[in-house]
Amino acid sequence: GTPLDDLKLSAEVTANPAAPTAKITSSASLNGQPIAVDVELTSKDGGASVSPLSVKLAGNTVTGSLSLADLNKPVETLKGTLNIDAPDLASLSPLLLTEIAGQIQGTVTASPETQQLAFDISGKDISVPSVSVGSVKLKANLKAPYAPETVTADIELSDILTAASPIH
Repeated sequence: GTPLDDLKLSAEVTANPAAPTAKITSSASLNGQPIAVDVELTSKDGGASVSPLSVKLAGNTVTGSLSLADLNKPVETLKGTLNIDAPDLASLSPLLLTEIAGQIQGTVTASPETQQLAFDISGKDISVPSVSVGSVKLKANLKAPYAPETVTADIELSDILTAASPIH
């Protein structure tokens, strides 16, 4: 594993059975790269929300908010958006325990009206051991109950190179 240095954690929790809340902030350093997490959870009237939701690692970020109108029906009532901005995937290599490089940006949106997750992701210069992709564009929808057979997607890949040979 990779050591995590300078870990700081702060949690403010209200243990009210009718409306529990939690605000969690943390920071640390991974291989000299800053990590920060900021999450605020609230729950009331049988639902819950996480807003803000922010995870930052060495310039890569995932931000947004998520909510469930009914904790007993999480798939049917999930709502929110996650924004992904990862201009430096290489800085995530220590967490993934393998080399990775490239850039990814996009959004993941959950809609209770359509009961689906919508992915709009693009990336470039992505590489992992033995494979590289010049660019990728993904637009996909995953309908509840979020099973593989409910996926519809448009995927565009360019400049794929494997350890064996290029794919055009």
